[in-house]
Amino acid sequence: MIYNLHKFKLVSVDNGFCRVLFQTKNSDNQKIYYCLQEDWRDKPVVLYRCTQPPWCEPSHEVKLQKNIGPIEFEMPEGNSRLEIKVKEWILENNYHFLDKYIGVQK
Repeated sequence: MIYNLHKFKLVSVDNGFCRVLFQTKNSDNQKIYYCLQEDWRDKPVVLYRCTQPPWCEPSHEVKLQKNIGPIEFEMPEGNSRLEIKVKEWILENNYHFLDKYIGVQK
């Protein structure tokens, strides 16, 4: 279970490995990493906890608990198949997102 994780800042989009990497901070104010990775089984993308830099490899699947408060993801800006799937996942799960262009939370 994940606690006190509210803002997921976009770090990178890796179309080659089909994942979008995000950084957030835990309750001890330490940077931790998650990625949304394309899933070829039954879901468009899956959220994984990642190892620390420099590799940031997916470690294990996680599920965000919606009762922890607002969760905000920075949206990818591109239009690759992966980025479109990630945007859809964020919107379908009713997470807030930061519009980088106008600076307004939606």
